[in-house]
Amino acid sequence: MPWAAQNAVFQRLAEVAEVSKLSKEDRLAYDHALKRYRDTYNAMTGAELKGRAEGRAEGRAEGRAEGMAQGIEENKRENARRMKADGMPAELIAKYTGLDIETVNSL
Repeated sequence: MPWAAQNAVFQRLAEVAEVSKLSKEDRLAYDHALKRYRDTYNAMTGAELKGRAEGRAEGRAEGRAEGMAQGIEENKRENARRMKADGMPAELIAKYTGLDIETVNSL
């Protein structure tokens, strides 16, 4: 066993020995304080994990929405290219695709 691990084991044994020397009242107070500490720690850890999960979900939703918007825009442009290739006037292409005239002319 490495020295650091041995040291940690011996420190933990010393802590246990100190606790076992406590009077009944002090032991109850110690146990109560330890419970309060663990409850607080678990609540904070749980809140942190929940916050991370919510953040990831929010990020995924934003990413999906952005991807959908990009896909719709690209679809409009592709349809406009086809309409333009078929000789449709730029004004009609703009009307049906929702693109502005400058965009249609640049395709």
